[in-house]
Amino acid sequence: MAAIDLSFVESARVLEVDAMEGGRPLNEFTIDPQTSVNDEEVPIMGRSVDDAEETADRVALVQQFLPYARLAYEQRGLVYPFQRSGAGDSLEVVPGQERVAARSAWLSGMIRKGQPVAKQFEQEAFTALQKLIGGWAICVGAPRRNGAGAKRAMEEFRRSLTKWEKGDQWPQDFAKNGDHGADGFIILGRGWAGPIVFYQAKNANFDLEAHPEEFARMPEILQDWFGKRWNQHRVVIPVMALNSVLTFEMKDRIFEARGTHGVQMVDAVDVLCAEFTRGQHQCRRQQCIVY
Repeated sequence: MAAIDLSFVESARVLEVDAMEGGRPLNEFTIDPQTSVNDEEVPIMGRSVDDAEETADRVALVQQFLPYARLAYEQRGLVYPFQRSGAGDSLEVVPGQERVAARSAWLSGMIRKGQPVAKQFEQEAFTALQKLIGGWAICVGAPRRNGAGAKRAMEEFRRSLTKWEKGDQWPQDFAKNGDHGADGFIILGRGWAGPIVFYQAKNANFDLEAHPEEFARMPEILQDWFGKRWNQHRVVIPVMALNSVLTFEMKDRIFEARGTHGVQMVDAVDVLCAEFTRGQHQCRRQQCIVY
């Protein structure tokens, strides 16, 4: 299978932030030389060679990204809220799509930022996932709003479980500030002993090599949190949240590329889908706890 390169997605999403902030590309703030003794650096139409080349790159980036983003949003029942600017080298907001555009750019501006921004994305994506699929949900990843360490967090977590959902095993040692490998859990079909969603979040674009190693340790992680190895009793569904833009076809390609390690994925468009199209009623019916 051909390599999956989504670097253009992360590059293009910077243009969303620029569009909302009314900013200008960095190269437009440089002083273009009006003359040059080097023939290769003679200005083109009054602009430096580097400036002209960077502008051409952005035009190509917009042309590549727009149809991809429009398809991803269409598949979730949304309209991609940005369009090509008159110059063709940047994005501008589609009239009437200001609210979605603001939220989309807000998520784009989070990419690769550490705490506390990464935690905010983790919680936003988790809440969106629970809205979309229902179930009883609890976000357990560190750091936590109440400052609870792993021991206290696990004790609170188990108190929220029914007696038939938990065992009596405890970790030999508790991580001081960690989460023992879990960002969140969603129990589906709690009344009929349904499956469990094991949730991990990465505030980054897709990277095939950056697969969370926690998915390989699910039995041990489940035992730490639930007191027993749930994978021996019920189906466990691994779900990874990425701050990216993925079409359904791209999700299929990524799942296939991972083979037996394929996982379900929630991306930035799914977060917007939960907020603007459906799922708003489910959190009122189902319990969703965020530390």
